[in-house]
Amino acid sequence: RREARGHGGEGRGRAGGHPGERQATADAAREEKMIRRCNPTLLWALLALMTDVPLCSPHPVPTNPGFYEERTARGWCGPQREGGEALPGMDDRDCRKRVPPLFERAFTCPVSFASVDRSLFSAPTSNVSEVGFDTEELTELKLPPGAKAAVIIVRRLRDGTGYVVRHLGRNSSEPIEPWSSSKVLAASHAGFRLRGVSDRLSLEAWEGGRRHRELSDLLTIVASYDTTQNYTSNSIGGYYQAIGGHQDADDFVHNVIGAPMGESFGGNYGERPPPGLGYNFTSDSHVYIADAIWPDPTPSPPISNSMSHATMAHWLRRIVMAREDAQGKREEAHGQEGEERVPFPWGDSESILYGAEESEMFPGLQWGGMSMSSDVYLQSSLNMTSMDHQAQGLWRIFSKFGFGLSSIRNRYEVVLNGYMCLPRLADGSGAGLEAFISASVPDYSHDNGANADAKMQAVSSALVEHLLHRYY
Repeated sequence: RREARGHGGEGRGRAGGHPGERQATADAAREEKMIRRCNPTLLWALLALMTDVPLCSPHPVPTNPGFYEERTARGWCGPQREGGEALPGMDDRDCRKRVPPLFERAFTCPVSFASVDRSLFSAPTSNVSEVGFDTEELTELKLPPGAKAAVIIVRRLRDGTGYVVRHLGRNSSEPIEPWSSSKVLAASHAGFRLRGVSDRLSLEAWEGGRRHRELSDLLTIVASYDTTQNYTSNSIGGYYQAIGGHQDADDFVHNVIGAPMGESFGGNYGERPPPGLGYNFTSDSHVYIADAIWPDPTPSPPISNSMSHATMAHWLRRIVMAREDAQGKREEAHGQEGEERVPFPWGDSESILYGAEESEMFPGLQWGGMSMSSDVYLQSSLNMTSMDHQAQGLWRIFSKFGFGLSSIRNRYEVVLNGYMCLPRLADGSGAGLEAFISASVPDYSHDNGANADAKMQAVSSALVEHLLHRYY
């Protein structure tokens, strides 16, 4: 979980092509994959029987009953994490993490409202610099010194006309070092870069190295800090930056996300990319025609990772709400040599949120990616039994935290980017809470990070309790 100050590099290579044609090609490849899954070969059918995972499940299916035992066995929680220095919030020392009883990758949050207060909520925008944050509401919260936060509350409209948002901020425009919380954003940009290389590629692509891994499968290692596959979360974060290009990542955060010039993104995570992972990619494990890119080296001087909570919360919203934002339209990624690409296709969102659809590294795993982040900050702020009953199993929590000891600022820092969908279905209202949270807190104690961990638990609890009280 700890990483040194990052370094970055210069992007290479772009591809042209009409965006409509290229998206149609990508959609066709995805449909072909689904057809194969729904009409499996004998080998895949036997795999399904052994793992109890349906190969084609258009509707929610029960979470695998052995999930919690397998998670403990893989070392994704428990007191022995981090060499026996596991912390309760960021490492789930007590194995408290829970996932919904029903699994569905195509899940859409069922929270909706017949009407909204238009003086508080407004239509979403694609440019974070155009967003107006209410900087007063969160000042009433008692947060630890130095805490910063951005909150985006979502209201889906029951008449089917889309959704509206409300933005709350507490020092939310001040850039901070995001540490490992930004690795999933590096993956998001890597997917964008790959689609510029070939219509066939996405985060569902397979790399052509020694072990032929699916990029979406690696996202589960990024979030869970798995150590059983001889990779590290930090090295894979750097791998995504090498794919996407360090300077290209910085261009993306300004030209697509809309971050102001005082922010930057393009740094690594303290480790070199794994040498066994390749840079020629195929759209499927059964395809042998690869598209190659040059791995982007770390530039000199390096590009630092320095983003505000407003930017990170906005970026995560673009990932989770990709289907709602697209609505069949195509967006122009300005500044990318005039190219028009879809910055946030739902296929990449699924990979970031859930990991691989058919994991080879973790056979039978349903809940991967951000659903399997090792932290339990947001969950610990909730009464999970009551919430699960009210949601009738149809809830979601996605998160990715970052943690590090800054030698420059001489302090520990914890960062959290997360999403919650907490519907109220049992009472028949159909309302509830859907929100994005990006927050950080520093701590100057000279311990193993325990005080910083406790402070982030206090920050997340205060934010969640406020949102539940006012918006649930």
